[in-house]
Amino acid sequence: MRAFQVFYKHKLNVSTYQMCILMLFNSADRLTYREIEQATQIPASDLKHCLQSLACVKGENVLS
Repeated sequence: MRAFQVFYKHKLNVSTYQMCILMLFNSADRLTYREIEQATQIPASDLKHCLQSLACVKGENVLS
């Protein structure tokens, strides 16, 4: 029996900050707020806004 993996391509329209956050998940499955904050050095108010917008998209949450 041979299994095939199907890879899907998705296009996302995100800000630079959001892309920096998403790129962190190329090497980790889970990250804490503090880890994201330290890795990106995005100002706290902007980071909260970006994370909220990625996690709270109606019907299509990118982060959970």
